[in-house]
Amino acid sequence: MDEGKLDKIENMLWYLIGRVSKIEKQLGCSDIDDGVLYGVINNIDNDELGLLNGTKITQNKISTMRSILKSIDDDPTKKQNFRGYDDIRREVEQRGLTDKDGVILKYLKKMGKFTELFEKMPEFKFMESDLGNLNKSSKNV
Repeated sequence: MDEGKLDKIENMLWYLIGRVSKIEKQLGCSDIDDGVLYGVINNIDNDELGLLNGTKITQNKISTMRSILKSIDDDPTKKQNFRGYDDIRREVEQRGLTDKDGVILKYLKKMGKFTELFEKMPEFKFMESDLGNLNKSSKNV
């Protein structure tokens, strides 16, 4: 798939995330900032999305983590040999992410991304329960 199509799909997904977040806010399930919500729905490239469970999350950080996981997910051999987070920890650090950015993994998992890889991350179950409720802190998505 070419980059143009991927960009369109990503923009559409951000739009949908924004619409879902708006409904959550209307139902009282989220306290997302109106400015952030507007930016997500209208695909305004504001690199800093806000805080998720106290960790600053940016589009760039999400894209970086997605790229790391996608490189494994797209390669059948890498996917089969993937054993868990320790397999990607070095690349995560080399690309400028920290253990605190692991909250992005929770976000990607909640979005239904890379399900086969998350099944191979038993340590992620502990991290997920330790990070709290995504809906309460989804100001950035």
